[in-house]
Amino acid sequence: MLLNLLGHHENWDGTGYPRRLVGEDISLQGRIIRICDSFVTMTYDLRDYKLTKMSYKEAFDELEKCSWTDFDGNLVQEFISLLIEIELPDSWYDRFDSNFIEKLYTSIESPADLL
Repeated sequence: MLLNLLGHHENWDGTGYPRRLVGEDISLQGRIIRICDSFVTMTYDLRDYKLTKMSYKEAFDELEKCSWTDFDGNLVQEFISLLIEIELPDSWYDRFDSNFIEKLYTSIESPADLL
């Protein structure tokens, strides 16, 4: 399991770390976490190297720009489509939004939709 999580530092093109895995050799969990972590960093977290937050559109553009080098391009497209579909609110990280949660859960037709 730990190696699956460490996969979020791997780049699709093999230039990441710790094992320099390439493409689908990177665990699916690692590829998904990489995209999610990058999106949060761009739009909310700021970490040490960003002075301003990106808009969702700017972050989507950056994810697409880095598809097939840093990220699994197919997963990037799925991620962007999902966030557009669920209409992720700007305040999702800071404030509980019961309307958003209700809307999100009403769109789930079966437990398989969560997988």
